[in-house]
Amino acid sequence: MAGGKPIELRPDEMEQIKREADLFDPANIKTVYNKMDYRFLDVIDGRQVYLVTASTASGARERLYFDVQTGLLVRRIASSQTVLGNFNYEVDYKDYKLFNGVKIPTTIEYAVPGVRWTRKIVQVRNNVPVDAASFNAPAK
Repeated sequence: MAGGKPIELRPDEMEQIKREADLFDPANIKTVYNKMDYRFLDVIDGRQVYLVTASTASGARERLYFDVQTGLLVRRIASSQTVLGNFNYEVDYKDYKLFNGVKIPTTIEYAVPGVRWTRKIVQVRNNVPVDAASFNAPAK
């Protein structure tokens, strides 16, 4: 929601959000990407990472960087198709903390051409009931 009003998402935006959520459940990663290939070792913020290229069933390709020591996702580079062509973006996942047995990044840094912003997670509540009406888009 923005300004108390629902934000209508395009199908590709909904797919990206679902894909990002599933990235943090190792059991789901193979349902998110139908093809994954290890490329090489790289370094991000002084730490060794594995670079894995991944493709979705719809053909979207992404680069995923996993910390060699922890196995946690530290960076995701992807693109979204727009009327002007591909729009590239980068997401860094940092400061993982354990919440009810699940490690979640509490600092998420986004970068798109010319703009950067950070999202900080300060509270996580698992299995909280959510009103189904929250997911219904207004009729047009």
